[in-house]
Amino acid sequence: MRVATIDIGTNSVLLLVAESEGGALRPVLERATVTRLGEGVDRARRLLDSAAERTLTCLSDYAAQLPELGVSRLDAVGTSANADRLAA
Repeated sequence: MRVATIDIGTNSVLLLVAESEGGALRPVLERATVTRLGEGVDRARRLLDSAAERTLTCLSDYAAQLPELGVSRLDAVGTSANADRLAA
């Protein structure tokens, strides 16, 4: 079975596609795209439209690859080193 995970971070979006083999996972594809989602967030206290658009474009590109790679399960997470900064 092929599984994938996407990590949407402050500066980059990571994709890992792995093959499940006897309880272990073997990486099939790893990608990292710098989208700078957190650009200007300290100053503006919100996500900039341009940063959100870059990140959504990246996610669309990743999503288009998943069926081609035979992925049957996807989990996505959002991470931030300073998530408390957005909680104002």
